[in-house]
Formats: sequence, structure tokens, C-alpha cells
Amino acid sequence: MEKWLIQSIWIAVFGFLKEFRPEDPYIIQYLTNPPMNFTNQEVNQEIFPVSTYTCLGLTVVMFLITDYLRYKPIVVLNAVSSLIVQILLIFTRSKTDMK
Repeated sequence: MEKWLIQSIWIAVFGFLKEFRPEDPYIIQYLTNPPMNFTNQEVNQEIFPVSTYTCLGLTVVMFLITDYLRYKPIVVLNAVSSLIVQILLIFTRSKTDMK
């Protein structure tokens, strides 16, 4: 196989596995029960909107940076940032950290 095809397949597999998050349907339940103990109002009106608008803004920036740097550094950065987000979700307890 050609090198570009192998890289494209790896990027597609990474994208699929990154977006396969079985914990997502349970995230509100996790945030509203111990040990997190946020209210539904805090989760829906303070935590989720910040992450949603941040992702929207960063998507445009990432498209522009990807054109300049190509895909490999962006894929590595994406993997590292996803890992950091999951670690923060597990180990942090404050509302500011959740945003």
C-alpha cells in the first residue's frame, strides 16, 4: 500500500476511536452524583455551554492550523488534549475546572 493511504487509514481509525466515548450518555449522571455533586442547573447552564462554545471557536482555529502544519502534529495534539480532558474529568472537583 502507498504511504498516503496508510496514513489516511490511521487518521480515520483514530478519529473513529476518539469519538467513540461510551461514557458520554452518563456524563450528566456522573456530574450530578457524588463525588462531583453539581446540580442539573449548574451542569446545563454553566458547564456545558462553556465547553460547547469553546469547541466551536477552536474548530475554526484548528482548521487553519491544520492547513499550515499538516495532519500529524494536529493528530498528536488532539490525542494529548483528549487525554488531558479525561484526566481532568476524573480528578478535578471544582466548577471552574469542569468548564
